[in-house]
Amino acid sequence: DIQHPPSTNLIIDPFDEFRRKELNDATHTTLLKPLARGGTVVWEKVGALAARSNTQANIAQLHASNKRFLNPHSYPVGLEPSLHEQRDILLKAARGIA
Repeated sequence: DIQHPPSTNLIIDPFDEFRRKELNDATHTTLLKPLARGGTVVWEKVGALAARSNTQANIAQLHASNKRFLNPHSYPVGLEPSLHEQRDILLKAARGIA
């Protein structure tokens, strides 16, 4: 949430809420960037070669155990706590649970 950035590096497994992980040395890149502000385009176009180069650089940072095809280690992915809470609220509402 842009309005309320996460206050912790805790992630919660979306399939098992008891499976949690603290990402102490986590770095991140904001993927949600504005396209326009006040009717003016502010998005910087990125060429295909630059996008490819950026993707290759990011993949190179992954540990080899995550990139192998045979028995790869799982990459830690989860929801930050307030997003997990919002997901639970929406699921309960959809199922008619108070």
